[in-house]
Amino acid sequence: MTAVFDTDHLQSVTPPGPYPAGHGAAPPHLPTALSPSIAWIAAFSVLVSLAVCWLSILVYDRYLATRPRPMATISLQEVIDARRNEFSSIVAKPGATDDDRARALAAVEGIAPQLAAAVNEIAKSCNCVLLVKEAVVGTADFDLTPQLLDLMRVAASPAPASTVQPITQKTQDK
Repeated sequence: MTAVFDTDHLQSVTPPGPYPAGHGAAPPHLPTALSPSIAWIAAFSVLVSLAVCWLSILVYDRYLATRPRPMATISLQEVIDARRNEFSSIVAKPGATDDDRARALAAVEGIAPQLAAAVNEIAKSCNCVLLVKEAVVGTADFDLTPQLLDLMRVAASPAPASTVQPITQKTQDK
């Protein structure tokens, strides 16, 4: 048995209508270039998109982004020096009794927990990063050593006097 194909009923798939530049040209109802109104709409949509992006970045930066906490320094050496001066003044005071010396020794022994509690209180109250002043190379936003001395209830120790004597040259007569 042989198959017979009848192709007489098939029609061309080319849509009806004359095309100006041959078979590959676009139909006349489709525009070949953007009209001015479509160009304005496209430009406006690009500008609206840019404005929305810019506003979203601005809102994120102003309201959602976390800011770095400020940095503050405390000088533990100043606190220890002030406590040492207090202890020395009590112990070396003429007429100091054994009870006075025992109280001074107890105050020195209790400095570590008191210092830790004072540093924690300052850290909570300032909401900042606390750095030890002696370990900082450069400057921090502010110094909280006076507040630490107040919490420790010690007087700030005066700056030590310079023990270096000025060098003077003696001229000799020849």
